[in-house]
Amino acid sequence: MRRFFPAIVFVLAAFWIGASFVPAKKSHNDLDLAGFGKIPVLVGGRVKPLDTVARNSLLIIRTKETLRLDDGQQISAIRWLADTLFNAPVADQYPAFVIQNADVLGLFGWQQSDRKYFSFAQLTPFLKQVDEQGEQAEKLQAVERSAYQSAILNLRNALVLYQRLKNSLQPEGAENFAAERERNRGEL
Repeated sequence: MRRFFPAIVFVLAAFWIGASFVPAKKSHNDLDLAGFGKIPVLVGGRVKPLDTVARNSLLIIRTKETLRLDDGQQISAIRWLADTLFNAPVADQYPAFVIQNADVLGLFGWQQSDRKYFSFAQLTPFLKQVDEQGEQAEKLQAVERSAYQSAILNLRNALVLYQRLKNSLQPEGAENFAAERERNRGEL
């Protein structure tokens, strides 16, 4: 037995290393995030991989390139963008928006606590207020803005970016977008 022990260990190690090279099976519903992230898109007059768009967008919205959920799970920027584009009700629940200013939290009737990330679903009832306050802040030069005005303008810009991304493939609320598009094409 002692004589065969090194050979057995070698064979097991070889199988273990070989198994790491075999890609995991994906179900038909899984999205190839690596391939999805390589899709080229035109943004601001430049062609960029979708992964770059996802990371830059999440940096603007969250100030980080990854998203940590309330349960501690961390998701990548490309997963976040895929959910935003294809599964908006799920993405709306992600705590992606940073609010650290006590006055901005007070606008929503919230107290400042250790929590600083909020979901789009939590902010939806306050979109009109954020837009109005952000519009007022935008009229001022950057050096003239208070901390509150800068924070509300940053939040407004993050919300606008998120809504643009979310509605870039199919407008929100469209039940059967393909049928609507065909109907409108026939009217032209």
